[in-house]
Amino acid sequence: MHFAAAFINYLEMWLIANIVFVFLALLEYALALAIFLCDGSNIIKAEADPKPIQIQVGSSSVNSQNEIAKEKRRMPRKHLILDYPSLLIFPILFASFNGFYWSVVN
Repeated sequence: MHFAAAFINYLEMWLIANIVFVFLALLEYALALAIFLCDGSNIIKAEADPKPIQIQVGSSSVNSQNEIAKEKRRMPRKHLILDYPSLLIFPILFASFNGFYWSVVN
């Protein structure tokens, strides 16, 4: 007969914390994506007369690179308010949790 433990051991605590970190990262991604997609200026509208594509063989097209740079500048950046702090906060929290956890367990 096998009895289950009535308490959470250290390994289960570590697994639960890692699942929470993954869930929070996915939640942050979903929020940033929702902020990005809810802005009406980034919806691509179909043109009645699309511009012809110019391809230059043998050299890079400076015109197309300039167009891409202009388009990037026009993109909304509200989602970056959430993204950039998360890029700093999540790794720091994860490293500090693991540092604390492994110092306590050992």
